[in-house]
Amino acid sequence: MRSLDEDGAAEPPDTSHEPYARVAHAELKGALAVAVRGLSLKYRAPLILRDIEGLSTADAAAILGLSEAALKSRLHRARVAVRDALRDHVDGAS
Repeated sequence: MRSLDEDGAAEPPDTSHEPYARVAHAELKGALAVAVRGLSLKYRAPLILRDIEGLSTADAAAILGLSEAALKSRLHRARVAVRDALRDHVDGAS
């Protein structure tokens, strides 16, 4: 019996290299950067430490001199603000 790999089954086409996909990705990446830069430092720092740098909640809280609960609260508010900014970008692109 042949495996699926030996079958020669066609894989879905990779569309990530299509010009439209590259442009859309670049625009979204730019909008994300603008949204993050638009946050006050109070919210930007927790977002960067946790979501970009990958620090644990405890480590990020210690660096910022916050309780873990305070860090989680700020991180949530930052994520909501970025999500809202990206929603505006996506809605405006339609």
